[in-house]
Parts: sequence; structure tokens; C-alpha cells
Amino acid sequence: MKSNLNKIDQYISLKDNLLIAAKIFCAILLVTFIKYQGISLFIRSSATILLLGGLILPKLVKHPLFWLVIASFNLIHLVENYFSSANHQFLFVYYSFIFSLAFTNEEEQAEEFLIKSFKYMFIVVMGLATLHKAFSLFYWQGGLIYDYMLRGGILKYFVTMIDSNNSAITVLNAQKLEAFIGNYASIGQGIKLQEPLPWLSSLASILSASVILIEATLTIMIASNRFQRIKHWLYLSFVISTFFFRMENLFLSTIALTGFVLCPKENETIRSTYFIIILYFLSLSVLSLMPGFYY
Repeated sequence: MKSNLNKIDQYISLKDNLLIAAKIFCAILLVTFIKYQGISLFIRSSATILLLGGLILPKLVKHPLFWLVIASFNLIHLVENYFSSANHQFLFVYYSFIFSLAFTNEEEQAEEFLIKSFKYMFIVVMGLATLHKAFSLFYWQGGLIYDYMLRGGILKYFVTMIDSNNSAITVLNAQKLEAFIGNYASIGQGIKLQEPLPWLSSLASILSASVILIEATLTIMIASNRFQRIKHWLYLSFVISTFFFRMENLFLSTIALTGFVLCPKENETIRSTYFIIILYFLSLSVLSLMPGFYY
């Protein structure tokens, strides 16, 4: 394993925290701007050209003005689609500004600034998200995770193994919900979805409580300078388990990038695991752009 990691490091220096993180974030944003049709054509085309340049040209990706322009594009998109924007699109704005500020410093100070900024941002965002879930009766009752289960997610393969008819049920639920959300006449109305398995709601409640506990533990551990190895294995477990319910690959890539930046350089195995997971999620995002691709 050690020799394989050394071979990876010969071609991609995983120790160059700043450059690798910047290029990974470039790739995440590039897929985002290509994927989302709601972004104006001018912003999509301009951002695509800039981000391709950032991936190819090290000097460009390390320029503060480059990230300031990208942050502006992200901010405009966020304002235009504020009520339909996902959580990670807010992170895109924050992280773009962080990179812009980081590259105004010398290399060592820039890396330190990036790590501290990502750390504090994670503590604030994850801490607030945990509090929001903890005070939400809907979440405690398993509502959000139950909703994901009814629509499938990776668990659709699990429920299909139990009964082959369950796959059709989750697909129909997803179609019903998509039509319901996209119809203005449905505002204030309810929708009934079919339950593939009778005990899914109970499982959702247990998993919801587990998520709150894990997120709270992660927030405390990241805030602490202790538990370096344990907290990153827990973080990786959190990212991977989230994938089973929310196959939002760009969101997961961004969360995994945060772990990569925060992980000490001496933990080569964990950093390489973060890197491989990010590449996997990004590859799924790219494949999803291709006609006929489905998973």
C-alpha cells in the first residue's frame, strides 16, 4: 500500500495541499456550471473557459483575481436561484472567496489560511446544520431520510433484493414527487407516496438520530486539535454513508474536499482515500451528463 501511495505521489503531489485543493475545486465547479441549466448562458460559457484554464494553468489557478471572478459567478447564480439552490451551492460561494483571499498570501501562509478557513467554515456550517436537525421534529421523526428512501437512492438496490417490485415503486414515487414539486398548483397541498417496505419509517427515525449524533461528534472533533486519525476515518464513513441516501455527487465531492484540506499531510493513507473518493464522485457527475447514463 505504501509503495502504491508513493507512485501516486510521483505523478500528483498530494503534499501540495493548496494547488491540489484549488484544482479539485475547479473541477467540481466546472461540472456544476456545465450541468445546471438554470445558470445563464453567459455565466456558464465564461466560467467554463476560466475553469478549464484554471485546471491547465497553475499560475492562473493561483491568482486571487481568478477566484474573485469565479466567486462572483457563483454568487450571481445563487442570488438568481436562491430558493431552489442546494446547500453546497452556498459552500461554492464561501470557498471561492476563501481561495481568493488565500492566494493573496505567500505559499506557506496561504496554505495555513486555507486550512483554518475551511476548518472554521466546516464548524459553522456543520454546527448550524446539526442544530437545525436537532430542533426539527420533522427530521427527528425521520421525515427527510424517509423521503430519500421512498424515492430510492442507492437503497433501491437493497429494497429490490427483498422484492423486485420495490424498484418500480421507488421510481414511481420519484416521478410523482418531481411532478408535484414542479407544479405551482401543488403549493399548500399534500402528496401520498407508496411505501416499498412497511418498516422503512422506523429505520428512517433511527438513522436520523444517528446522523445528528455523528454530525455533532464530527463538529466537536474538527474543532479540537486531538483525534486526528479517528476523526478523519469517521468523516470518511460519514461521506460514504451519506452517498447511500443522497447521491448528490457534487455535494459529496465538496464535503470530501473539505476533509482532504483538513487532513494532516502525514496521514497519507487517509488523504489518498479522500482523493480517490473525490475522483469517484466527480466521475459519476461527469457520466450523469451523458445521454442514457443511469445508476
